[in-house]
Amino acid sequence: MATPAGRIKVKDSWIRKTLWIVILFAVVIYAQCVCRGFDFQPFYSVYTDATNMYVFYHGADPSYFVKDLITIGHEKKIAWMMPSASLLVVYSFLLKFLMLPTAIKVVSFFLCVSSVVFIYWLARALFSFSYAFFFSGLFLMYFLSMDSFFGGMGRGFGVLCTVSFLFFIFKERLLLATASILLSLMFYRTISVSLVMTLLLVFISMKYRENFWKIVVVCCVAAIAGEVFLLHSVRSLPFFTWLQNFQTYKFYLRESLGCGGSDPLSVLKNFVFNLNEHSDLYRYLSYAFMSAAVIIMLMIKDWSNIPKAAWLMLLGATISFILIFPLHPTTASRQFVFTMPLFLVMLVGCNVYRVLGHRKVLPEVLLGILVFGFMVAHPLFNDTNSWRAYERIYAYFGAVPKDAMIAGHARSRLLRTIPFFTKRQIFYSEKMRDALLMYYSPQFIRERRLINLNAFYADSLEAVKDFIIKNKIDYLIVESKYYDEGYRNELALQMNADESQSLLYIKDRLRLRKCALLKFAEANYVLRQEVEGNVIYLLKAESIVSN
Repeated sequence: MATPAGRIKVKDSWIRKTLWIVILFAVVIYAQCVCRGFDFQPFYSVYTDATNMYVFYHGADPSYFVKDLITIGHEKKIAWMMPSASLLVVYSFLLKFLMLPTAIKVVSFFLCVSSVVFIYWLARALFSFSYAFFFSGLFLMYFLSMDSFFGGMGRGFGVLCTVSFLFFIFKERLLLATASILLSLMFYRTISVSLVMTLLLVFISMKYRENFWKIVVVCCVAAIAGEVFLLHSVRSLPFFTWLQNFQTYKFYLRESLGCGGSDPLSVLKNFVFNLNEHSDLYRYLSYAFMSAAVIIMLMIKDWSNIPKAAWLMLLGATISFILIFPLHPTTASRQFVFTMPLFLVMLVGCNVYRVLGHRKVLPEVLLGILVFGFMVAHPLFNDTNSWRAYERIYAYFGAVPKDAMIAGHARSRLLRTIPFFTKRQIFYSEKMRDALLMYYSPQFIRERRLINLNAFYADSLEAVKDFIIKNKIDYLIVESKYYDEGYRNELALQMNADESQSLLYIKDRLRLRKCALLKFAEANYVLRQEVEGNVIYLLKAESIVSN
């Protein structure tokens, strides 16, 4: 991969370099700790998807979560779930010294900084010192608008694997590129298909440079023909139907018409550019990058300044996407989830360099503007929530026995964070559903959900007692907002279609105001707290059983 001509060498200033390193480090910390609404919370801030990571507490101390469904399922299948096993090793060590909210920020910070270092090395091979920092900042701001560097999950490792892989194939260090693929298999294996495909394309381009496109086309035609035969053979199997639909709904959450999948525009938006994921800021920045890319394509005829490695990665991701999409759309989208944003950064950054590369100060001025703009926009559009309002409740549950079982409304935002902040297990939360589907049948999950809801909307305490005794519940969280008129009007939107009978039952109970648990909680709570008009009551289960 030859370095583009015209690179302008600028004398490096260690003072300027140190200053920008400190600023970019500060931006990463700021992004980790600032919640929506300019609320700075170093501890009580968490990206919502990360709340299910409480299972790693069990790896550090097996006395926690002994009756938790996700932990039990995770422990049984950990041997073949390599990404989970790898994360378990990381967090089992960190959780001996840190609480999970802090540990995930440490991991996220490390992954983010490591990724930026690889991008900076790549940029220094292409650009001047000043512009290399601007290019790194461009990458950082765009990728911090995604969910990849929040929650310390496998996605952050996925970004690190992707950018390190790009750097290594750019430098023609193919053995190290293979190491990046192995790392992706350990932590975020869904992207490994496109990385392997790209590495194959690199080998072909090096060995058969003149016949590169002929070989690629022949191989793709053969692969597609084999896939058509496979689809014809398995399309009637129930498992294949489930595989095609697994988690596909997530890509249409912002669309009113629900899952389509066959609409080319929806596929392009939701599976190629992944605009239905991440934060609102990611969508706005993606539109800005795509608009800039279109302008560049219309105005610039010479594309030689974009590294060949970036084109090969995009081609590898595209071939992988085409082959995987008919089998499993969710996995297909992962082939572009990091590669497409990274290519947009390369496309825009390399071509802006034509204009700004010879200016010593202007790139740094623009980087300053970029940093300021991000620090203003991030708190307005991010998906990180502050949970400090529930600090008293977390403190209370943090002092109860380790094996205590806590039940609350299935839709409760508070309940789903109890395991994360207090190390205590809960009976069921809607946020657990996707994780539970990896270990249990949909019927089992549906039944558990209905058992939970029926207890919280029972018209007599006898039904609640039965729920407590059968499921060994120790504490209950009762929230007034799930019994008011506003919630009754929202039920049709909140519940799934297969819950119609339970939905009618709950609406009837609310209409008749026959919810025994709320009436009991108002007079027998051990802790009461009001948050934004929602009155929360904590109950000891034994007070109901002995009543």
